[in-house]
Amino acid sequence: MTTSAELKDLFEKQSSALRESATDAPAARAERIKRLISVVQKRADDICEAAAADYAGNRSRRNAIMFDVLGAIDPLQKALASFESWCAPVECAPNEYFAAAGATLSLHYRPRGVVGILGTWNFPFFTVFSPLADALAAGNRVIVKPSELTPRCADLMAEIIAEACDSSELACVTGEADISAAMCDLPFSRLIFTGSTQTGKKVMQAAAKNLTPVTLELGGKCPVLIGEGGVSPLHMDRLVFGKLMNSGQVCLAPDYLLATEGDIEPVVTAIRQSATQMFPSGAGEDDYVGIVNDRHHARLSGLLEDAKAKGAEII
Repeated sequence: MTTSAELKDLFEKQSSALRESATDAPAARAERIKRLISVVQKRADDICEAAAADYAGNRSRRNAIMFDVLGAIDPLQKALASFESWCAPVECAPNEYFAAAGATLSLHYRPRGVVGILGTWNFPFFTVFSPLADALAAGNRVIVKPSELTPRCADLMAEIIAEACDSSELACVTGEADISAAMCDLPFSRLIFTGSTQTGKKVMQAAAKNLTPVTLELGGKCPVLIGEGGVSPLHMDRLVFGKLMNSGQVCLAPDYLLATEGDIEPVVTAIRQSATQMFPSGAGEDDYVGIVNDRHHARLSGLLEDAKAKGAEII
């Protein structure tokens, strides 16, 4: 695990490297991204194994390839294909007074500096590599911190990043919540966090001490509304897929459903049929993802018991 002192040293190292290099040439940025893509591809099997181990041994290879391996590679490839056009100067129109004097105006993009990224546990690689791809393409130096709730993925990510990049370019730190808090206390040029609203408030509060700009992608509520007579097998299949993907451990998983009284029975029937077709053996299916840890499993079980005690029908 990374110590707070090591984290601070990494930040100073990257800040110094950025000052010395000023703006990295496009070729240098492209080379970093290519190295990352290569190592992620090479370690694809290891990523699948780590993801399965972090989810009680039950995160299928198909799921891990889609969300963890391709979830890391796809943003890198898109950034590689597009970043030169993103970084190209933009010609702008000066105001009429300067234009009359023959002035021209153009906008030139420069790296923001050292960027910090705090990932989450439900898609350990995607939630780190998606913002990481853009940060590297823009010429920034980056420190990432994967979630401590998926420790095997975090350790593997640290290995992958260390193999692909020098720590002055990109570094991965691991540890418990105290290391995440220590990151929020550093004067990053931008801090990016994916996770709960409650933790997001703490991240913003800590970052405010250094006036660090933050990008927060937080959880929310995702209701489903069905108009009268609007039940269809296609819609129910999409609903069930969205709800049961990753066992509902997704920020966009449908939260609750509202339908007219006359549509309740058709909705329940259609959902049961769709879920049974996707997962005939329920949680026993290989593609059905485990809950990330005992604490989350107990919380979900408690919600079911609470609903049942208050008169809800558990289907």
